[in-house]
Amino acid sequence: MFSYAVWSAVANIGFTFRDQGLNVILNLFFGTTMNAARGIAMQVGTLVNSFSKNFILAVNPQITKQYAAGNYMESRNLVYLGARIAFYLLSLMTIPLLINVDYVLKLWLSDVPEYTSLFLCLVLLSALLYAMSQSVTIAIQATGNIKWFQILICTLLLSELPVAYFILKLGAPPYYVMLPTLISNFFAVFLRFYLLKRMMCEFSCRYYFVNIVFRCLLVYILCFLLSYYVSTLFYNDFIGFICKSILSILITSFVILIGGISKSERASLINKLKNKLKSKSYV
Repeated sequence: MFSYAVWSAVANIGFTFRDQGLNVILNLFFGTTMNAARGIAMQVGTLVNSFSKNFILAVNPQITKQYAAGNYMESRNLVYLGARIAFYLLSLMTIPLLINVDYVLKLWLSDVPEYTSLFLCLVLLSALLYAMSQSVTIAIQATGNIKWFQILICTLLLSELPVAYFILKLGAPPYYVMLPTLISNFFAVFLRFYLLKRMMCEFSCRYYFVNIVFRCLLVYILCFLLSYYVSTLFYNDFIGFICKSILSILITSFVILIGGISKSERASLINKLKNKLKSKSYV
């Protein structure tokens, strides 16, 4: 138990040093104004990300419970389901925000710091990548063997700092400081699953990367492109913002329902909706 707590603290320290280190690097090159822009983006990203985390909080105990009971196949299925649903829930939040990012920031803030919208876009994309591996992290923690997982993740996080410094030293604009985070989150998806695969042989690399990672990214790109096209048909005002957001959510929901989930998941979801509608009709 003590060892588990120590190695869990290592990852938390890595996250803290990474975030504070990026603030220091931004301050060295651009001053406190850019820190404010990144801080606003991180605040919005945290609020949006909490939406999908609430779902994961419901799935997490089940993953651990099934693993502890020796039901490894059920635990595996929950990991796959959690990764997919967390990503799609976050997609429903981020796509309307991305296509309306400038208007939302102006509506929220009277004086929007320069580059805030670009910082926010990169923060949201990083959160999406992380969402795909949240349930994988829970499965690794369920095994109790987290030493090398925490060491490698912490190393990956801290490697962002020298890369970000080098990029800005070359004269890149300030929002480039988020690119190492985006790239490390992408590689962390593969790293987390590789470590889980070594601990639990029930997992399939091909299934995860084809049916989870590739499918989720493909669905997201398609939803974003369709939503962005629809957004060009409206004015950039409050009514346009509402219309674009509603249509974006409808488009994203439809694409996810048709191509983002399996036939069995789609049938189960439709049956649950039918049962819910029937129960309400009797009230």
